[in-house]
Amino acid sequence: MYLNFPLAEIVWTIAKDAPTVFAEQPGRERGLRAMLAADRAVSASISVADFFPVKLGRDLASYRIPEPESGCDQLGRWIYASPNRCPALRLDYEVYHQIRRNITDPGHLQDFEDLGHVRCIPYVDAATLDRRMAAYVQQVTKGWPNDHGRKVYRDLADIIQAWQPAV
Repeated sequence: MYLNFPLAEIVWTIAKDAPTVFAEQPGRERGLRAMLAADRAVSASISVADFFPVKLGRDLASYRIPEPESGCDQLGRWIYASPNRCPALRLDYEVYHQIRRNITDPGHLQDFEDLGHVRCIPYVDAATLDRRMAAYVQQVTKGWPNDHGRKVYRDLADIIQAWQPAV
């Protein structure tokens, strides 16, 4: 029955039947800010490029994907050598570290939710993000072979304007 539901009806049904799904989660933002602060505290001890294989290993473990026989170091370094290899993983990783490096940015709960959208950017023609997160994506991808930052818009009106054919 739910296969033919439009998105709006799916959201309405969830909100009606399980309203706590969309409820505020007190303390969650505080926990994420604490994680960001901890990452900032150890940031000088290892480079972003050197940490990537460690992060890859953690990701594989969290998804219960076995590590390659040679370990994650070689694979992680190979992936990191080109932003065209696993672009969603790389973009997410780099944007998070861009936020981490900006010590004036306290981090927001929405940032962590936006990272889910950031992972999609390499695979879509256009995406919307708020101005702050769009700036992070544009900073990260500037100079990449595929500048994914050019696909990021502030809202639907900007997409329509950019995509209208010249008359």
